[in-house]
Amino acid sequence: MSKQARTAIAVCIATLACGAVWAQPAGTAPSAGQGTQKPAPDPAKFAAYKAEILKGHEARIQVLQQSTSCIQAAKDFDALRACREKERQALSALRDQVREEHRAGRGAPPAGSPARQ
Repeated sequence: MSKQARTAIAVCIATLACGAVWAQPAGTAPSAGQGTQKPAPDPAKFAAYKAEILKGHEARIQVLQQSTSCIQAAKDFDALRACREKERQALSALRDQVREEHRAGRGAPPAGSPARQ
């Protein structure tokens, strides 16, 4: 596609996008600052939520590091397959653990967090 054709397409897209905004009925277009303010987050809730996320990341990293060691030590396809299966089972167990914690009310993101909205 030539440079002129790309430029023409970009101009058409920009024109259509601007037209769509102008075509909205009065009062429906979002204005700056309207409805964009969120309540100030509770620092303690944020810290707890962040800690839970980091805990999950560290657990997955540990599984992947163990899997990497297993894969590096594998001597044949059967050993490699066993490493991959062990990794899948470990990650599945982690997901199940997180689901159970959420069902029990622990580890759930605090109200107002992005995961709850």
